[in-house]
Amino acid sequence: MKLALADYDSSESAERDQVLVYLTKVMQICGVESSAELFNVWRYGFPYGWLV
Repeated sequence: MKLALADYDSSESAERDQVLVYLTKVMQICGVESSAELFNVWRYGFPYGWLV
């Protein structure tokens, strides 16, 4: 997943959100419960857990 995110270069927020939807579905199919903040860092630049 890190490679897929690293290769994605669009800055459109809707497109980036859709990529995360697809990758979340892949995680569910594979039985992976968490991205360990990877998606939040990729999408927003920081882990969401830092805010709460």
